[in-house]
This record gives sequence, structure tokens and C-alpha cells, in this order.
Amino acid sequence: MTEYDRQYTRKEILENIREVSNKYGRAPTMEEYRDDGIVSVETVENKFGTWNEALNQAGVAEREKYDKRDVDIERVIELYLDKGLSLSEISKEFGVGVNVIKDRLRRYNIPTDLPNNVRYLMFNGPTPINDLPNEITTDDKIYGVSKFKISGGIGVSIAYLEEDTRPFQIVKKYIEYNRDDINREIEKGNKKGLVERFGYHGKEYREAAKKLLQ
Repeated sequence: MTEYDRQYTRKEILENIREVSNKYGRAPTMEEYRDDGIVSVETVENKFGTWNEALNQAGVAEREKYDKRDVDIERVIELYLDKGLSLSEISKEFGVGVNVIKDRLRRYNIPTDLPNNVRYLMFNGPTPINDLPNEITTDDKIYGVSKFKISGGIGVSIAYLEEDTRPFQIVKKYIEYNRDDINREIEKGNKKGLVERFGYHGKEYREAAKKLLQ
């Protein structure tokens, strides 16, 4: 139903302005309201005198000022990547619209449609698979999630992002998390063999293990 099919009340128009404001995370521009509003901007101005007065009465004018402030991006990144909160949950945390949160993340080149495990690894780096939010899925693998484990059934696998992680980081986390198992092998006199097991994954892994197990 368009504005030509019925006469909207002032209350209905104000409610609609709030709805459009929530969509954009701030007070809408006149052009945005022309696209998403239930009446024309001219009708709004006829009923309220000016566009700004309609925004004032809808209670969204101050939100526009608020949204121009810098939302704490470090907190946004922590909530999105580490805590796994949805964009909607984060927007409620800050009292702004979802699009504001998307905009802040995109400024830091962080995609807004990442699987939980990918987000977690971006924030925390190489992680024992037991600590991931979810089991590794096909979608995770598409984003470059991989697992590392040396042969011989020693320790827990480490998950990591292929493009963002160097071999030294992976080996370091693997040794740290599986320290008891690693120490037992060293006590058995298998230190050289351990280094070679890391080396099966490549020269950089061998060099990292050799340095870290000195």
C-alpha cells in the first residue's frame, strides 16, 4: 500500500522514520528515506514543517551525531572475532545500527560474513582444535582453515589460517600446548626424531622445531 492508497498519521510516519533509521544505524538522509519510507519526503515536510523537525520528533537526530563518534573498534573486533557475537548482538552492545558495525569492520578489511572458527583464528592465531568454537567444517576449509599435527600420535592438532600463519607460529603453539607429550619424548632420547617429525611438513617447520627444542 502506498501513501496514495491511504493517509498515514503523524505517529505512523514517525514510527517509520525510526524503522528506516534502525536500518541505516543513524538518521536517514532524505534520499534514503525516499527509497525506504512509506511516504514521500514532501509529505513528511508538509506534516512536520521541515525534514529535520521530523527527525527531532522521531528521536533519531541525536543518534546521527552519536554515530559519527568513533565506536571502540578494538572492542568491536574482540566481540566479533574472539567472542563470536553476531553483528546484531554487537550493534545492541553499542546502541547503534548493524550497518555502523559493518562499516567499522570493513574499514579494517574484516569481512562481515566469516564463519565462527575463522573469526576466532583471526583474533587468536594458531589454536588447539579443542578450543575452537565449533568443529572444522567445509566452509572453514574454504577460508583456509587447516590442521597441524606431527606423526606418531603425539599431542593435539593445532588449527590455523594458511594465509595468515607462519610455520614458526604453528610449531611454537604445538609445542606449548603439547609440552608434556613433547617432554616425554625428549626424556626418552627422541629429540632428534621429534625435529624430523616436524620436518616432514617442510624445512621451515624443521628449523623452527630445532630452535624451539634447544
